[in-house]
Amino acid sequence: MVEEIIGLMEQGDLGWTEPVTGAMAPHNPVSGCRYRGANRLRLAWAAGKRGWSDPRFMTYNQAMSEGWHVRRGERGTILEVWKEVLRKDAGREEEGEDERPRRCLCCVGSFTVFNAAQIEGVPELDIEPPADSGLEGICEAVKAAAPCPVREEGIDGKACYVPARDEIRIFDRRCAVSLNMFARVLLHEEVHSTGHSSRLARFEGGCADPFGTEGYAREELVAELGAAFLAAELGLPRSSEHAGEAIDHAAQHASYLSSWASLLKEDGNALFVAAAQADSAADMIARTWRK
Repeated sequence: MVEEIIGLMEQGDLGWTEPVTGAMAPHNPVSGCRYRGANRLRLAWAAGKRGWSDPRFMTYNQAMSEGWHVRRGERGTILEVWKEVLRKDAGREEEGEDERPRRCLCCVGSFTVFNAAQIEGVPELDIEPPADSGLEGICEAVKAAAPCPVREEGIDGKACYVPARDEIRIFDRRCAVSLNMFARVLLHEEVHSTGHSSRLARFEGGCADPFGTEGYAREELVAELGAAFLAAELGLPRSSEHAGEAIDHAAQHASYLSSWASLLKEDGNALFVAAAQADSAADMIARTWRK
């Protein structure tokens, strides 16, 4: 699966992260739970590969409990159960380094789910459009959801999160090729800001890793996946038009992620760890507009 995803990134194809159901992320209609992290990535990929537009997934027994029936011959998608645990690194203790337990993700089990398109008797999907589908309103909502101050100024097209000042700097939206693009860039930087020590504490020593390091690459994966997740939840259009040309934003997400493909090829688990961290970051940012 990881190899296929890397291939899609290198081809500029990331449309499967933004289902046609817009803000409807993969979820379980029986339990009411939303699939998270690496499982969200697996389901989005499976839906894109199989052409499913329905974001509802459930186990065989859950479908049966509702009086629905999985069609004969259908194959489900295997998901994993992950938990955050505290572990001590024996090697570090011997070297006299920091002996405090470190947080890490551990797979403790698996289960299989089926998409609603594979099940008979499931009611039609009822999709509610976003409360405010205007891009200007969405940009304001995204800016208001930022975990730190946002300085919107300048015409250089640059944007960054500054950990030392805990603030986001982004170009004036009037200079953007589209409001859609502006919102996506801002979402990327907001995901970075969740790494601050006062939030999800992804930065070692309170500072982001410098450009060119493995830590920098891992953080960029988190930020771009988080931005793609949030764009889907907000129902941002997949494309924009600028100077008569269409801009495919899903392809741009893929192109950016492909620049870190070497890390994924060396460490296949990095994609799923990044997806889990991206999902936690997206949750923190999205709480504002979910209220």
